[in-house]
Order: sequence, then structure tokens, then C-alpha cells
Amino acid sequence: MPPPDIEVHPEHMTACGGRIRSAAQEAQAHNAATAQQLASYGEPWGNDMVGPLMGLCYTAITGVAMSSFATNAAALDDHGARVQAMAATWQRAESDNIGNVNKVKKGLGGVQ
Repeated sequence: MPPPDIEVHPEHMTACGGRIRSAAQEAQAHNAATAQQLASYGEPWGNDMVGPLMGLCYTAITGVAMSSFATNAAALDDHGARVQAMAATWQRAESDNIGNVNKVKKGLGGVQ
């Protein structure tokens, strides 16, 4: 069975890469808003015997979570940028191929 035909539309890839990057920016904005909201709560765990332990756990867990969210959003943005770069590379290759075919055509005396 022959492989399926592949159609590539660089303009669609570029747009999709942009939408991926927009999603990453939105995730980064949500992450920043969440961090601000969490900071606005202060230290509600109190000063009794358990309070400081709760504070340590809370701080560690939220720090890891926020770092993870930021890393994932940055990776998503990178994926979008790579999709856009792939589209640009594909477009350059297609333009080069057209130019090379036209050179051969011209070298053959404009044979159709």
C-alpha cells in the first residue's frame, strides 16, 4: 500500500503556532494571577504548634506547583514557536523548489 499523500499549508501552520503561543501566554497570565491571589491570603495557618508546619508544607507545595505551571507554559510557547519555524522552513523549501524547477525550465528553453 503506498503512503498517503501529504499536503502542507505553511500559512495554516503559522496560524496554529500563533494560537499555541497565545494559549501559552494565557496560561502564564493565569499562573501570575493565581500567584497574586495566593499571596493575598497572607499566612492564614496561625502560630500555634501546627501552624508553622502547615506554612512550610503550603509554601513548598505552592512553590513546586507554580514553578511547574510556569515551566509548562514556557514549553508550550516553545512548541508554538517551533511550529511557526517549521512552517517558515517548509515555505522556504517550497519557494526554493519552485525557483529550481523554473531555472531548469528556462535552461531547457522554456519547455512547458
